Amino acid sequence: MAEAVFEHFGRLDVLVNNDGDVATEQMSWRDIDQEIIDRVIDVDIKGTMYMHHEFGTRMLDQGSGSIINIGSTVVVRGSPRAPQYAAGKYGVLGLTKSYANAFAPTVRVNAFAPGFMETDSTLAREDWNTGRQAKLISATPAGRIPPPEELASTALFLATEDAAHMYGSYLIADGGYNMIGA
Repeated sequence: MAEAVFEHFGRLDVLVNNDGDVATEQMSWRDIDQEIIDRVIDVDIKGTMYMHHEFGTRMLDQGSGSIINIGSTVVVRGSPRAPQYAAGKYGVLGLTKSYANAFAPTVRVNAFAPGFMETDSTLAREDWNTGRQAKLISATPAGRIPPPEELASTALFLATEDAAHMYGSYLIADGGYNMIGA
């Protein structure tokens, strides 16, 4: 993929690394098996690493770039249903900090961690439609679960020169409880 991007465009200024597998078929931590653990860790940690290696190396060679990793609020609230997802997203936090230090000052690496999003995948979940949505909305100061489009401006901010001073930051937005961690 990196070869195709650089062959076609000659460079890449911003990579939004939005890989993640939450194992939507899993309704409880009791449903965890080796296949689910491997799949989630392979996507969340290994996938993120491969993207950094392939695209980050080329951005370093071109002399600039910004990588924005999409994390999750599970790094502050945990995931009783899917602890392997929380572990994977903790891995994204560690990779963000590590690559930010490795690539600075040439390539900026930061992360943004949204809370629950109203995606097709979320809306199709059995537990979402049998009480989980209402429970989460009642615990959210905004009183709603946003669609992904509402978060694009945060990723855009991290990609711009307005964030040129940020390396290794992890922005967390959880439906009204917003925090910025450095």
